[in-house]
Amino acid sequence: MSAVKSTGVQKMTDKKLYTLAEFSELVGGRSDLICRILDAGDIRPHNIEPDHIFKPFSVVINSLRFSDDDIEPFKAEIRRRKFEDFKVAYADVYAPDQVPGARGLEVNPGWTGILENYCNQLREWRADGWSIKLRWAKEKFGSIRIFSNIDHRTMTPLQAFRLSRLDEWARRRSLQTCQECGRPGRLRWGSHAATLCDRHKHLVGELRAEDGVILDPDRQKMDKEGRVHGWPENFLGRYTWTDTDLGLDEGQTMDLAKSMEIEFRPFLSPDLRLDGTDLELADLRKKLLAVDQAIGRHHWVKFQLRQRGYEIAIDTTEPCSTVDEIRRDAIIAEIEMIMSGEHV
Repeated sequence: MSAVKSTGVQKMTDKKLYTLAEFSELVGGRSDLICRILDAGDIRPHNIEPDHIFKPFSVVINSLRFSDDDIEPFKAEIRRRKFEDFKVAYADVYAPDQVPGARGLEVNPGWTGILENYCNQLREWRADGWSIKLRWAKEKFGSIRIFSNIDHRTMTPLQAFRLSRLDEWARRRSLQTCQECGRPGRLRWGSHAATLCDRHKHLVGELRAEDGVILDPDRQKMDKEGRVHGWPENFLGRYTWTDTDLGLDEGQTMDLAKSMEIEFRPFLSPDLRLDGTDLELADLRKKLLAVDQAIGRHHWVKFQLRQRGYEIAIDTTEPCSTVDEIRRDAIIAEIEMIMSGEHV
């Protein structure tokens, strides 16, 4: 028995081990990325200082040793953190930033699912004829910020509304999702702010007094009744959207009519409720998209419910409106042709 034990020890000591610098070069990742992986604590190297997150950095670095058994797990994790599979799967709607000082996907891999859902929506819009792509993303105050290739000055009112709503959906979803692993999490306040699950909350260090109190830094103006002070009553944006509006209320199923009332809010007066079969609503959706393209960026249109049907109202008092009285009749005529099915 003693001879067998001796042989086993000899095999262990003969295993080739690598320092952090050697291993980083071997797996094709920078040493700081390897350290971030170690901080998360989901993958352990062959040897690391016990309770390393509480030890001095120099002590931990000197204790690190990696073996050949560590190569594949770390390569897979590096690939995950670089979003390599995502970039391949969504190459049709992801256009990496190419300008000087270009930015990338500067978020942690736990938010991959959010980026995937975001890009799935972009695919639907591209099918509607809108050439929009994801360009880059970052983390700010524990939530995701996503940027597209579209110049906001060229968007129609409906496009601006839809993109703003999608951006806010992603931001709020990220505040409920651990940025390391994708499991349910919340905003943690420590040495910095980060949205993490219980398993990864150690990444912010010792928690501050604000932890558990401030759960959404961008919505601190909202009171417990859901009112936002200092904003106009009809303000359309992140402060007025409910979780149901954004599709975050998973306790309710939203039908197509309700979904369209939200999607086309810039065109619909507050008292207008849509109804009809799914086929009729799908046809209406196609027409409203055509109206959006017809009126352009600076024309503001509202469909209002009246006793004998719908009325089209063009608001020429809006600061961004470029509709004069001469153009008004022509625009309404074009919209009426679209809504009647004569021109879509």
